[in-house]
Amino acid sequence: MLNPFGAPACPDGFTEYRQDVVPGEEPVWINKVHGEYLRALADEYELTWVSGWAEDPNLLCPLLGIERLERVPMPPVPFDAELKAQAVAAFVDDDRAVAWIDDALGDAARSWAAARAAPTLLLDVDPAVGLTAVAVASLFEWVGSLRM
Repeated sequence: MLNPFGAPACPDGFTEYRQDVVPGEEPVWINKVHGEYLRALADEYELTWVSGWAEDPNLLCPLLGIERLERVPMPPVPFDAELKAQAVAAFVDDDRAVAWIDDALGDAARSWAAARAAPTLLLDVDPAVGLTAVAVASLFEWVGSLRM
């Protein structure tokens, strides 16, 4: 959701980090504004990585200027993205509100969300764009609606 890996080249406003900074097979593109978004969201949400990336996503924290985050345990890489829903379901309390932002939400995630009694928001992020101000505004609006 942060690294717009689906873009054909490093987008404007992003910095490319190679293996000497962030291990992995591909460069990672990070936008400092994402750190601002995440710091603001941390006032309302308990942020947790839900990442299929083989590397530790906390490697990105210093680049974003955020604290380390807990990570939902994932199956060994590579795995079908549909298996993320099982991992999230095992991690999240059944009675707890959840907002899940991902660039690979599939049928399993949608079925899980629809079956939950607790408020659940699934927010699709374009893998060629990454997290946007509009998505962040949606997250604040949704969490605010839970207080009414």
